[in-house]
Amino acid sequence: MIERALAFDVGSIIRDWGGQNVLGIMAPTTGLNQKWWSLGGSITSLFNFVLGIAGFIFVILFLVGGVQYLTAAGNEEATGKAKKLLVDAIIGLVIVLIAWAVSTYIFSSLTNTTL
Repeated sequence: MIERALAFDVGSIIRDWGGQNVLGIMAPTTGLNQKWWSLGGSITSLFNFVLGIAGFIFVILFLVGGVQYLTAAGNEEATGKAKKLLVDAIIGLVIVLIAWAVSTYIFSSLTNTTL
């Protein structure tokens, strides 16, 4: 009885997406999952994910450098390490932003899709 209550028809769920049949799998025509069904959409999604991770790493490095700088208490060596970490984090952010701009330009030139 419980098994029947928990059972569901996968075909009806897929048909409810209103998608099209791709290799026997229904591809959604709308929604968040649509972007993964094309090469351009997959590349765009993956690239945006990597940029998000890079941004998160920048924030962490910047916070760690700031805390190290504040806790250096006048120690020249510790202050120098903290400043170097802050500068390296900012340089990394600039590199990521330049990579984003170049790849967005190239990707939009090759396709009609923007990142």
